[in-house]
Amino acid sequence: MKRRLINVIVLSLIMTLLCGCSSSTGDESSIGGGGGYTDPTTATSIVIYYDVNENLIDNSHKNGPISQMAEEISMQMYADTFSIKAEPQYSTDEDERNKQIKDDIEQETIFTFERQLGNMNQYDRIYLGFTVYQSTIPQAVNGFLQSYDLSQYDIYVFSISDDGEPGGSLRVIQELTSNPLTNDNLCLESDITDTDMIEEVDNWLKSLPKKS
Repeated sequence: MKRRLINVIVLSLIMTLLCGCSSSTGDESSIGGGGGYTDPTTATSIVIYYDVNENLIDNSHKNGPISQMAEEISMQMYADTFSIKAEPQYSTDEDERNKQIKDDIEQETIFTFERQLGNMNQYDRIYLGFTVYQSTIPQAVNGFLQSYDLSQYDIYVFSISDDGEPGGSLRVIQELTSNPLTNDNLCLESDITDTDMIEEVDNWLKSLPKKS
């Protein structure tokens, strides 16, 4: 009986030592990341984006360039993501879709949104993404930004346009959010390859101010 008790105690000590060793030699490659994060389990940034490819009538097109950029940013910066889903949706025909988007901007169409942002208290940085149309932001993004007070956040804009220039989109965002923004924004040409796009996004993220 005494020998059995000793064996149990010895086995318990061995298990305790083994557990202690395994916890101290975990995978440290996931710790850190862009923006100076040290704890990837608690996101302090959020990627908010509007990809027209996720807002088509029959949902047949997904993973447009903006959603690809958003996914890369989320992965690199340990950030949450929020895809803006809005009504009305757009045609799957590109020419018809571009006409609809232009008309919505000119007519200041009022959009309704499938879901709303939750509690934003845990975040201090926003990555805002969209495609530039008519040298400005899509009307869905316009309506979305009017629904929230984003004046106190660090907002970094990523976008694509035909010529790789943001046009007047940054000024519109400043007016809608009462946020001065920064000069650390990214706009890529719409015909950029996927490989080059990811490289540009990664380089941009590395150039941003580190979070304290």
